[in-house]
Amino acid sequence: MPFGSVKLNDGNEIPSIAFGTGSKWKGHDVTAYVEQAIEVGFSHIDTAQFYQTETYIGDAIKESGLARSDFFLTSKFSGLGTVEQAIQDSLKNLGVSQLDLYLIHSPAWGGSAVWAKLEGFQKAGLAKSIGVSNYDLEGLQSLVKDATVVPAVNQINFSPYNYTQHKPLLEYAAKHDIIIEAYSSLSPVTKYPGGPVDKPVAEAAKRLGATPTQVILAWVRSKGVVIVTTSSKKDRMQEYLDVADLPELTTEEIEAIDKAGSGGPPKSIVQRIQWCKPVACLALLGLMSWRLSSETDSSRSDSSMTVAQEGEIDDNPIRLQGDTAEEFRALLWALYALPHEFMLATGPDANCVQLVHLARISHKYQFRSIETWALGVLNSYFNLNPTAFDTLPSTTPTLNHPNNHPTEGSTPSLVQVTELATLWEGKDLALAISIGERFNLKPILGLAYFHMMLKGRQHWDTEASLSRDQRIRLLSGYYSLGKLWDVLPSQPPVLTHSARCTSQQRCTKAWGALWKASLETSSSIIPTLPREDILTRLGLAEAMVKALVEAQIPSQGFLEGIPHCRESARVATQIRVREIKDSLADYFSDEF
Repeated sequence: MPFGSVKLNDGNEIPSIAFGTGSKWKGHDVTAYVEQAIEVGFSHIDTAQFYQTETYIGDAIKESGLARSDFFLTSKFSGLGTVEQAIQDSLKNLGVSQLDLYLIHSPAWGGSAVWAKLEGFQKAGLAKSIGVSNYDLEGLQSLVKDATVVPAVNQINFSPYNYTQHKPLLEYAAKHDIIIEAYSSLSPVTKYPGGPVDKPVAEAAKRLGATPTQVILAWVRSKGVVIVTTSSKKDRMQEYLDVADLPELTTEEIEAIDKAGSGGPPKSIVQRIQWCKPVACLALLGLMSWRLSSETDSSRSDSSMTVAQEGEIDDNPIRLQGDTAEEFRALLWALYALPHEFMLATGPDANCVQLVHLARISHKYQFRSIETWALGVLNSYFNLNPTAFDTLPSTTPTLNHPNNHPTEGSTPSLVQVTELATLWEGKDLALAISIGERFNLKPILGLAYFHMMLKGRQHWDTEASLSRDQRIRLLSGYYSLGKLWDVLPSQPPVLTHSARCTSQQRCTKAWGALWKASLETSSSIIPTLPREDILTRLGLAEAMVKALVEAQIPSQGFLEGIPHCRESARVATQIRVREIKDSLADYFSDEF
C-alpha cells in the first residue's frame, strides 16, 4: 500500500513521504540515488538551492522516462543571489517549467518582502504551492500576519527528541492548515543511539515485527507530519516505504515515545566529561574501554538502533565522537613522553603534524597546559619554517577550501590565531576561520565565526578571503544564534540542589524566574545590542546572577525562593554560558 498524499491549504496535494537530497549529499552527484528512489516508488523529491543537487535530480528524472506529472518536486531559496534568479535557476537545473513546492529555506533568508515574491511566483505559475522551512512559532506567526497567502508547508527538524519543544508550533500550524514536513526524524538512530527513546521504540518494533527505523517513521506519520528522509541504499529506501504497510502504533506506544523523548536527546560522552578536571578526565579515560571512531554522522546514517547504552557492555564501548587515532596517540604521547622527547619536539625536526593533532585534541578536552605548550612549539616552528604550513595535511577535508591556505608572506602562527579568536581582536578573522577549519579547532573556529558574524553581512560580502560556503555558515549562525536567544529564557540550566534545600520544586520555579529575569535585564541594559550577539547578552546575565548571589546588588526578591541553592545557581549559569561558548562552531553549520 503506497504512502498516499496529504491535501494542502491551497487545494493541492503533497505525497506524504519524500526522498531528500539535503546536507548529507550537498554538492554530490546524487543521480544514482535518486534513480534508485524513483525505482522503489518515491515520487516526491526534495532539494534546495543550497544543496547543489538540482541538476543531478533533473538528470535522474529525465533518465526515468516517466512523465512530469509522476513527480512532486520541492526546492528552496537559500539566500544565494536574488530569489527571482534562484527560482529560475532551480527550474532550469531540474529541467521543468513549474515546481510543485517552493520554500524559503530559512527565516534568515526571507521576510515579508521575499514571501511576497513567492506569492508572485505562485500566481505566475512558477510554483504550484509555496511554503517555508526552519521557521519557529514566532517567525511563522509574524510571516502569516503580513502574508496574503498562508504558507502551505513548514519543513522543520522534527523527531521524538524535539516534539515537546515543537508542540506549540504544530498546534499553530494545524490551526492555519499548514502542513509540517520533517527532516532528521531518524536522529534517534543516526545521532543518538542508546538514548531514552530506544526502549519504547524497541518494544513497538517487537510487536509489529518492524525495525526501529520504521517505528520512528510510523511515529512521525502518527503526528500528521510529512516525512523527508534519505539513504544511499536501495533496501533502506524500501524499508522506509514499507512503513505504509505496517499497522498503526497504539496510543500507548505513541505516548511512550513522546514521554521518552520529552527530555531531549542524550548528551554525548564528550559533553558528559566536558566539565571534568584534567585529572578526572585521565582517570575516566584509563578506566573505560574506548573505541576510537572516525565515522561521521553521514556514514552512520543507515545504522541500526543500539538498545544498550554505550559503555554498558564490552561489545558497545563508549566512543569519542570526532577524534582520530592519530589525535589520541598525540595526547597519550604528551602525557607519557620523557624529557628528552619533549626536547626533540621543540627542535628543527619537530613532528608538526603530531603537534597539530595535540593542539586540537588538548583544546577540545581542556588540557590547557598541554595546549599552550603545543601551540608555543608550533609558533616557533612556523616562524623558523614559514613554508612548512602549506605542507601540513588538513584534518577536515570536507572543509578544506582552496582559499583556506594563507597567501604567500602571510603565514600566521597558531598562537596568534588562537589569541585573535579568543580575545576577539578583530584582526584577520577570515584567516582565523580558515585556520580553525583546516585544523578542526572548533572552540577557536566558533569564536572567529561569531566575531565575523557581528561585522554584518555587508562586510562578509566584501571580504574576499571568505569562501561561498563560509558565508553560508555565517548566515546559518546568524539565524541559529538568534533562535537560540529566543528560547533561552524558557530553558533555565539544570540546578543542582543543596542538601539543605527543603523544597526543590519551589526552588526550581524560583530559579527559572531568576534565569529569565537575568536574560531580560541583559537586553534592557543595552537596548541596541543585536539579538545574535548572544555572548555579550549571556555575559551580562552571568554578571547579574553573580552580583545577586554575592550581594553586590540588592536581590529585589529574586533570591527568596532559593535560600540554600544560590551558589548552585551561579555555577549553573556559568556552566551554561561556557557550554554555549564552547559549542559556537556548531551553530555555524552547513545543515538546514
